[in-house]
Amino acid sequence: MPNPEHVASFQAQIKAWNAKTRNDHQQQKRGQRPREVLQLGKLDLRDANLRGGTLRYVDLSGASLEGVDFRKTNFQNVNLSGASLKGANLTKVNFQDCILSHANLSQVVIAGAEFVGSTLERATLTKIDSSHKASFRYAKLAGADLSHSNFEMVNFHQADLTEADLSHTRLVEARLKQAVMRGARLDHTDFTGAEVLDVDFTGAYLTGACIENWHPNQNTRLHQVICEYLYQGSEQRDRRPYTGNFKPGEFAALFQQAFNTLDLVFVDGIDWQAFFVSFQELRQQYNDANLEIQAIERKSCGSFVIRLEVAEGADKAQLQQSAQTIYFERLQLVEARYKAQLQAKDTEIESYRRESSNMLEITRLLASKPITVEAKAVSSSDQFHNHFNGATIGNFANQLNDSASQSTTQNLYSAEPQTPAEAAKEIQDLLVQLAQDNPLATDGDRAEHLRKTLPPTRLQRIVELTQTAGEAAVESLPGGKVVTAVLKKVREQEEVLRKAQSED
Repeated sequence: MPNPEHVASFQAQIKAWNAKTRNDHQQQKRGQRPREVLQLGKLDLRDANLRGGTLRYVDLSGASLEGVDFRKTNFQNVNLSGASLKGANLTKVNFQDCILSHANLSQVVIAGAEFVGSTLERATLTKIDSSHKASFRYAKLAGADLSHSNFEMVNFHQADLTEADLSHTRLVEARLKQAVMRGARLDHTDFTGAEVLDVDFTGAYLTGACIENWHPNQNTRLHQVICEYLYQGSEQRDRRPYTGNFKPGEFAALFQQAFNTLDLVFVDGIDWQAFFVSFQELRQQYNDANLEIQAIERKSCGSFVIRLEVAEGADKAQLQQSAQTIYFERLQLVEARYKAQLQAKDTEIESYRRESSNMLEITRLLASKPITVEAKAVSSSDQFHNHFNGATIGNFANQLNDSASQSTTQNLYSAEPQTPAEAAKEIQDLLVQLAQDNPLATDGDRAEHLRKTLPPTRLQRIVELTQTAGEAAVESLPGGKVVTAVLKKVREQEEVLRKAQSED
């Protein structure tokens, strides 16, 4: 039961104070009078109904406010340090620039409450629930105890949570952008769907946390994070690593690798010949992006995810758009060749595409030529890496034996090409054929293949047509960048041969 005398005294003093501060407001705003603070001391207002009021420049430090109904109350520059608000109803309360250091706010209701810019250092906010859409933007919560609470959808934008205790806390879909959580206790914290852009987790304790669908970025700092294991699914599902624990620093190192990747999704299956040709063209077009195939993962319903490793700072959106455009252009060329050579119907082409999406077909293509892969034992870190990067197949390094440039494909030649477009198309057709036997061929391998496959006079004709048209004109054609790069290698190889012959 509330103390009637304390409640009556509080309400009378606040009413008189608010009237006085309104009259003095203009003088104080002009700096002609210093700001006064109403000292109320350690009042006992437990379980009182004080909803809907306004408190400005009031000192309630050490007050007993347990169970008070403060719904829709406006607090401005109020000192509540050391006060006990345990179990209070703070629904839609506005704390603006208030001091709540060392205050007890355990079990309070803060749905829709605003703590913008307030100081809650070493405060206790445990066992809080129904906190949807509350805001602690710019709040100072260093060392605060927020454990075992539900902060679902709460806004902690730029909040200082240094060394705060958020263990066993729900931060589901919370907004933590640019929050500082250095040294914070985050063990068994649920970050499902949380926004952790630019968050500083340096030295934080993350063991047992759930990071399902959370949203970090390259500026999310994980230096010196202590994490023995974590979960990729809610309710402690999908433990990582599967067995054992991460080694010191291992989580941060492996996690950081995931930011420098780009996922290409192929929902309707994939034609591997078209992909490898388009991938080489993409590498030529974006040479500075240092593109490498990091992993291939087969999903349900025949879809695939190919994860590319990209250079830091690369424009992933532009790369993704270009990769899709080039792939579908190459796919159309490949299917056109199948139709011409096999006189196939659309149903037969679709059947081929389904067959080529089989993982056994991938294995056959990759196994057709040697790939240099560093052998290593599978450790707990590999298991975690594989989770982020799919079923890792290798680094796809373009290291081939001299015999890798040989092709058994038989070519039937028509009349010599008369235009640069015809010359470029003939080169593209030959490269597609080469990709079937050697999907990992380099530009040098392709050039060697052209020299050994085409009659010298025909190859010379193609080189002359493309040189006459100019590099820019050839590159504007479908697959033109790859054609230009390969023919450049052809000319380099011919020059080397001429020099060798002259020396002999």
